[in-house]
Amino acid sequence: YWIPGYQAAKAATPIPPDNATSVKLDADLMWLGGYKADSHDVYFGTSKNAVADANRNSEEFKDSPTNNIFAPPLNPNTTYYWRIDALDANGNVKTPGDLWSFTTK
Repeated sequence: YWIPGYQAAKAATPIPPDNATSVKLDADLMWLGGYKADSHDVYFGTSKNAVADANRNSEEFKDSPTNNIFAPPLNPNTTYYWRIDALDANGNVKTPGDLWSFTTK
């Protein structure tokens, strides 16, 4: 849940929601940024463990968008895992993100 005026230290409120099913193939991933985060890193893939353990040198590292939107290509009937790490001004991980998942139609 979300308390108005409160912002968590890590990225929160994922869209699509965690464990969502029947997600459309043209869906964009969105999130509420971490409190006082200067930027965010996106980790995304089909392997739960690979995304959970990923770093910037991993193939699961996808982007550091300037907004809180990531638009990956999606395949049908596939479960995807994603994580958003909040970064400080030097690009260091300030707050690691939770591991979220969704499944496409």
